[in-house]
Amino acid sequence: MAIEPELAGNYVGALQCTMDAAVEPNLLLGGLRDYLKRFPEYAWLPNFEVVDFFHDETGNHVSDLSGKMYSGDYVAICAGAAHKGFIEEFLEKAPLRKVRLQMASTAPLGTKLGHSLADADSMRYYPAFKDLSLNLLGAQSEIATQFKMQLLLVQRFDGSMTIGDTHEYIEPFTHEIHEAPYDHLYGVMNNIFGRAVPRIQKRWDGVYSQSTSEDIYVRKEIAPGAYVVTGGGGRGNTISPAIAEETVNQWSL
Repeated sequence: MAIEPELAGNYVGALQCTMDAAVEPNLLLGGLRDYLKRFPEYAWLPNFEVVDFFHDETGNHVSDLSGKMYSGDYVAICAGAAHKGFIEEFLEKAPLRKVRLQMASTAPLGTKLGHSLADADSMRYYPAFKDLSLNLLGAQSEIATQFKMQLLLVQRFDGSMTIGDTHEYIEPFTHEIHEAPYDHLYGVMNNIFGRAVPRIQKRWDGVYSQSTSEDIYVRKEIAPGAYVVTGGGGRGNTISPAIAEETVNQWSL
């Protein structure tokens, strides 16, 4: 409470991570592209949806519906949750699943937080905590168990707070946005802050690809110099730089 006085609610204790970092999602990709434009070898090619890939003696090639093609010695296809289409044959037996999640954001808090926040349910969800005495946390709420929930709270530049998240694993996913998980997370937030936090203003959902093996992501060579990379799950912001480095290192061997 001395470090983060806004958290004046009812809780037992907390773990602080001084190496934690957060990104502003609406600015991140544009900022990366602006940075990469400084390098003459970089080119941003928008409005190009890859629908086919092939390899021949001249290298690796991708094309779109119009037949427009780009070629190179090395190709990394970052497929995300697009497991169908031309990519399906390469991922047919890959240890992957799709995960649907719901998220939300509040109105501006009015004060500034110095940290991102998570509740104890995050320890149940993330494998890094599996060796702790999680049974000492007590029983998880019924709604949190049903939706595989955790509270992840990150404040944005405008003072609003992004709230996550729920998890669904069984396809086909529903298109509905469920209200009960938000009621639960809103109550958890109020308990941590010791007051009613600003109301929820936005809700959304999405789907990501997650590795189901002990590997934290899937990288598969589909032709000499060509890889499909996906399955990073809900840890993309955290581990994507390392995934990129490992993939590039394959080309330099």
